[in-house]
Amino acid sequence: MKKIRTVFIWMYMLLKKLLHRWSFLVLLALIPSLLPALSGAMSDESGIVKVALCAENGSGRVAENVIDSLLGEETIVNYVVYENSDEAIEAVKKSKCDAAWIFDYDFEARMNAYLEKKTIQPFMRVIEQEDSISLMLAREKLYGRLYSHITYKLYSDFVRTELLPDENISDEELKEYYDAEKQNDNLIEIKMIDSDTALDVADANYLKTPLRGLLSLLVMLCGFAAAGFFMKERNDGVYDWMSYKSKIIPAFGSCFGAVLLSGVMVLVSVYAGGLNTDVATELSAMAVYIFAATAFCVFLTACFKNFAGFGPFIPFLMIVMLVMCPIFFSFLFLPAVRFSLPPYYYLMAIYNQEYIWYMLIYGVGVMIVSYILYSLRRVK
Repeated sequence: MKKIRTVFIWMYMLLKKLLHRWSFLVLLALIPSLLPALSGAMSDESGIVKVALCAENGSGRVAENVIDSLLGEETIVNYVVYENSDEAIEAVKKSKCDAAWIFDYDFEARMNAYLEKKTIQPFMRVIEQEDSISLMLAREKLYGRLYSHITYKLYSDFVRTELLPDENISDEELKEYYDAEKQNDNLIEIKMIDSDTALDVADANYLKTPLRGLLSLLVMLCGFAAAGFFMKERNDGVYDWMSYKSKIIPAFGSCFGAVLLSGVMVLVSVYAGGLNTDVATELSAMAVYIFAATAFCVFLTACFKNFAGFGPFIPFLMIVMLVMCPIFFSFLFLPAVRFSLPPYYYLMAIYNQEYIWYMLIYGVGVMIVSYILYSLRRVK
């Protein structure tokens, strides 16, 4: 009990020392400021593709419905409405927009003629400077919005001409029957391995998903800074009165205080930015991540003799974590590297709670290795 109390006193004293270092305070201030800065850069208005929409006078009700449905959805495609086709085309020429989707004044009549096989001429215009994968994917959204109107036209023509040619059926009645049979189920459902419930990704903002990963890297950066401060003090002889094996205590206390403060800041930022999942998952994942990140930083203090050797290694570590952890991309190669990085476990634990246990085992294992290294006096 006395040893535990001593450890907590050490943590408190070392945390106070950290808060008197302006460089550490700057790192802490980066965490809450990162979210609004990157949220603006990664908002829907900064979409991957920008499309000009134009429905000319007389284009019909279908064109208006398609444009309204496109504007009403949350997507990585950013839409801008233009009053006439010349303005929309000019926007593409001047690179203000990547493409223009134009519903001409006779759009609906031309669409009906095409569906009735009276013509093979296209019934709308798509203007692009060049084709690309992103524009191809964007056009799929246009096809999806036109699909229901096309199928309803085919359905109503079949009922009136083939099924009930002698019946006088109103459009309202046909629409009622059509809507009753319409399937709204998703073609693709995303489920976690240990769950039968499909994830609700309809409102997900995929441009903002890397924010949690970037915030988790800031936790590690704060831990690296604290590890560097400890190395400098160790080399300056601050802890010479302690046995070398016992120096793992101030190493842990210094790193834990920094990671704890930054972890709490990240948790608050995650909730403030609306990136959170359920409370139990968020709290448990962050609590174990704080321990695992601390263990990793303590391990680094056992591997490096001084900050002069450790400092240049920090940018390399940050780049490796940025690439190997599922922040922007999720790679399957080099599993040994991925499983040696605390942010990997944390980001995976948010969606698969088994990784919380893996992260806990990882943290305990790294602390044992660190203790062995300190006991063997690998660092002078």
